[in-house]
Amino acid sequence: MRATTPLIMTGILCFTGCSKEDIGSQKAPKIEAIRRQPLASRLALEGEDEVILRTNGREFHKVRGAMPYYVPIKDSNVIYFVTDAPMEESICHVYDLATGKDIAIRTHFSELGYGVGETGESREVVESASRDFITVARFYGHRKTLYTLDLGKKQITDMRVIEIGGSTNAAPSP
Repeated sequence: MRATTPLIMTGILCFTGCSKEDIGSQKAPKIEAIRRQPLASRLALEGEDEVILRTNGREFHKVRGAMPYYVPIKDSNVIYFVTDAPMEESICHVYDLATGKDIAIRTHFSELGYGVGETGESREVVESASRDFITVARFYGHRKTLYTLDLGKKQITDMRVIEIGGSTNAAPSP
């Protein structure tokens, strides 16, 4: 009896320890936003801070918007954010936190992403999402711009401006 008691206790401790580890591995990856002031901005006392979004060991530089600088997509482990591209263009990112896969969609639209993380009258939110398409809504004043990201083609396939309480104007795709 004395020899079996330590053996049973060891088995119980091992079993409970293993179940705790399995639960711990299910938590979501950390997303960290870092603001850096470039040296040229510090010396000239002008310019903008650079925002870096860090997750899963990856860094995305020149992120647009306001804290937290991304929009979580409901019922998924995916986030949406926008970074600067050369020539004042933008890159829309759809990033899967579970797999680390980033779908980067370069656009010719310079105004996208500045409302990400904002609240109130001027903001940018994910209005709907499916496996192949994400529709983002930009609100500003009495207007709402909807743009649809085609994740397979990696391009914006539709953009519409809606006057809230008014008419709809469709912009051609680039």
